Parts: sequence; structure tokens; C-alpha cells
Amino acid sequence: MSSGDIDDAMKAFYRAVYDDAYKEMYRSVYTDAYKDVYRTFYSGVMKDAYDVKPYSEASDEQSDLYRTMSDAQSDFYQAMSDAQSDLYTMHSDVYGELYDKNYDLSKVLD
Repeated sequence: MSSGDIDDAMKAFYRAVYDDAYKEMYRSVYTDAYKDVYRTFYSGVMKDAYDVKPYSEASDEQSDLYRTMSDAQSDFYQAMSDAQSDLYTMHSDVYGELYDKNYDLSKVLD
């Protein structure tokens, strides 16, 4: 395998995981799932709650849920960011070892 082949394979791996897989997961969870939960809750549950509960109580519950959802989104974003950073670090370490013609990758893949 030539250095060009290794370079192409490493770039393809990085694109497949970092660009494609992470972006799809982000879209599926962060954008689609959270929007669905948000829409269902605010359009359905909260709309009905204002009809059966005092305004202040329903408003407090709405604020609590919004904070919970916001925290969950932040946690998800942080986890995704950490995973992407870890992948980038591993990719860089492997790439560096291959560039230096060190083919025993056990120290960078532990």
C-alpha cells in the first residue's frame, strides 16, 4: 500500500465518520427528535394545560420543561463535540504514525 493509498484511506475514513455519521446523528437527534418533542409538548400538552391549570402553574411547568430540554440539548451537543474531538485526535495520531512509517499502531489505538 503506497502512502497515497494510506492517505486516501485515512481521508475516506475521516469523512465517513466525522462528516457523514456525526452529521446524520446530529440531524436525527438534535434537530428532528428535539423538534418533535418540543412541538408535541408545546402544541399539545401545554396548550391543553393552560385550559385546566392556573396560568402561573402551567407557565412554571412550561419553563421547567424548556430548561430541561435546553440542558439535554447542551449535554448532547457537548457529547457530540467530545466524540468528534476524540476522533480527530485518533485520526491525527494514526496519520502521524503512518506518515513516520511506524506501522505498529497499538500505542495510538489503545
